[in-house]
Amino acid sequence: MKWRWQNSLLLVGLALLLGLAFRPDSPPVAAVEDRPAKAAPLPADLAAIPGEGLFLASFRVAELWQSPQGATIRTTVGKELEPALKEIKGVFGIGPEQMERLTIYFADPQRSTEPLVFIGTTKAFETKELIDVAMPRHKTEQSNGRTLYVETARSGSRPKTILVLSERAYVLGNKGDLAAYLERGVGKKGALDSVRTLAAGKHHFTGGFHVAGLARIVGERIPPEIEPFTPLLKGELAVATASLDKGLSGEIKVTFGNEKDAAAGRKSAQMLVDLLQNQLGQVKKALQADLKLKDGALSKIVKDLDAGLQKAAPAQNGTVVSMSLNVPVDAAAFTQATIEATIKVRQAAARMQSANNLKQLGLAMHNYLSAYGSFPPAAIYNKNGKPLLSWRVLILPFVEQEQLYKEFKLDEPWDSEHNKKLLAKMPRVFASPTAPQDAAAFRTHYLGFMGKGAFFEGTRGIPIASITDGTSNTIMLIEGAPSVPWTKPEEIPYDDNKPMPKLLGLYPGGFNAVYCDGSVRFLSDKLKEATLRLMITRADGQVIPNEN
Repeated sequence: MKWRWQNSLLLVGLALLLGLAFRPDSPPVAAVEDRPAKAAPLPADLAAIPGEGLFLASFRVAELWQSPQGATIRTTVGKELEPALKEIKGVFGIGPEQMERLTIYFADPQRSTEPLVFIGTTKAFETKELIDVAMPRHKTEQSNGRTLYVETARSGSRPKTILVLSERAYVLGNKGDLAAYLERGVGKKGALDSVRTLAAGKHHFTGGFHVAGLARIVGERIPPEIEPFTPLLKGELAVATASLDKGLSGEIKVTFGNEKDAAAGRKSAQMLVDLLQNQLGQVKKALQADLKLKDGALSKIVKDLDAGLQKAAPAQNGTVVSMSLNVPVDAAAFTQATIEATIKVRQAAARMQSANNLKQLGLAMHNYLSAYGSFPPAAIYNKNGKPLLSWRVLILPFVEQEQLYKEFKLDEPWDSEHNKKLLAKMPRVFASPTAPQDAAAFRTHYLGFMGKGAFFEGTRGIPIASITDGTSNTIMLIEGAPSVPWTKPEEIPYDDNKPMPKLLGLYPGGFNAVYCDGSVRFLSDKLKEATLRLMITRADGQVIPNEN
């Protein structure tokens, strides 16, 4: 197990111990022994979750979606929410209004690589309809006598997989983890049993962490910055319930093995609260100092949260440490802050994934160079100079797709009866993360410039020696718009004596580009045309101004 992973898991665990929750009229978290002996049977989705796991977090999605806060979000965002809803439906097969409950469950690092997601629906669903929406291209496999629906569009050993539990419940994960889950047995009892029971209630959120299990995984290797809070790791189980009403309020309970450990845990919890108060205070000051953010939605949320933390105080009652939190929430401010944060996070994640795709393409180009003595040409040409297939087909062996490369008929055009069938096998490295609709249509946004002096010129690939301006100064490929079918030999035309083609980036402010040295940079859309031309041409002998 890698230390970086341990450290991350430890921080997640400690964060849960002081997470947000909860409605003022919510009943307190109850231990299993406080509940009636004959509890109602658990819904199918919760009954199938192993109680022996490390962590689970359950959300009543449909109820939140139909709440006043959910209505505010839908009204505020309007059509801008449609792409996100389409993406959610593409992942789960249903929309948020149909998810009675979504529960994230994690066993432990020795048993699973990723969490499993259990879905309970508001009404019965048709399996075929759900599977066709969630994974249009799939196959069925048998595992421990159960049918797994496995996505075939993704390459790799961990394809998206769905196991149907009942007409109102299913579980989603990767194939390996679901097979291991079935091997261990569905719904085994364990430390998280009481959390599963609570999740069947009316709380908007229920979370539980098997603290003792986390402590065993972490062992004695504690990073210095976490050491003051390690008494919390002597707890046995942390449980939180949550609901969003007129405000955000709640209670967390951590059960310890004895009162001495509980006392030490309470002190550590107070230290964490003090630390959070200090950090929020600094954020509040920074927001107040910024005229653009001073009266914004985020500033109000931080102010309210800080006020709530000022009143929070961990308390000990025997072997249990608990803490309540009450935060007034302005629905409009919360909605706007959430939207702004979500958009920025999604954009940053997409830019990062795109940069990684371009890095892989740049590396593949250099591996082709090492194998053949020149970079690949823009296309495979016939004897008459007609382009048949894109350079993207030529580099397939260098992006771990040699078998796919062998399936192409290289003497036929990209849209021949045979080659056109291979469009559906587009590798993920050619798919832009910001344009899922284009990826679904097997189109790519990764293009190069084609013309005299550019990276692609003529019918042969250029040698690296021809890039006399320097590989770190010359653009190889960009992520731009519009898209093209990934096997089609079509690039961005370039001519020094003609107007510059309009480059449409997929992100606010510019576009990603990979240079001939393999480095990836984000180029501003404010870049002067003269400067961009210098970056496109490989041997003009001029110095590039520092603008970006």
